Amino acid sequence: MKRYVTSKDILRIFLELLSLSNNIDEWSVEEFKDNEPRLLRYQQLIALFKAFKLPTDVKSFVNGSFIDGTNEKYVKTRAYMMQNNHTKYTVGNIIGDDIDMAFAYMLEYRMKLNTVLSHNQQILLASHSMRYAFFQINMLDRKIKESIEKYDAFLARIIAPENENISIEEMVQSFAYIDVDMSEIDFKYM
Repeated sequence: MKRYVTSKDILRIFLELLSLSNNIDEWSVEEFKDNEPRLLRYQQLIALFKAFKLPTDVKSFVNGSFIDGTNEKYVKTRAYMMQNNHTKYTVGNIIGDDIDMAFAYMLEYRMKLNTVLSHNQQILLASHSMRYAFFQINMLDRKIKESIEKYDAFLARIIAPENENISIEEMVQSFAYIDVDMSEIDFKYM
């Protein structure tokens, strides 16, 4: 069965790498050379950026500067945003298109959620009281994760509004994508 990557994979790998290294300014092959999980995710992310014709500068991704909201490919996204704007009151219309700002704002929130959702990751052993706290946080995390799927799908839609998918085969051959089982590599570094 043929496997594909989509813009959802860009978001997923970006958030995984963010949970491993939260200082985006330091992301580089050189910085991650001694940490295989970070290095491989970074290399996968850069390959995905290239495949989806995005700048390979992570800051451009985070601030949404790769988005040209006036481009025809964003017509459906713009229409969706207008139809699903549930604000009762409007102060006025701003001339221009700021899908890039909306993306950056939404991604910033998603990055914060990523931090919240990883709050319990460091707990290995706990007292009865701490296990209770751990359990309560896990229950809340589950509810957040259930709600986040549509949010992530919309961010992915902004990243690649034409909903492209690229085969893993093409990714490996044309974009130096590293196709590995990250869970095995992560396990080695636990």
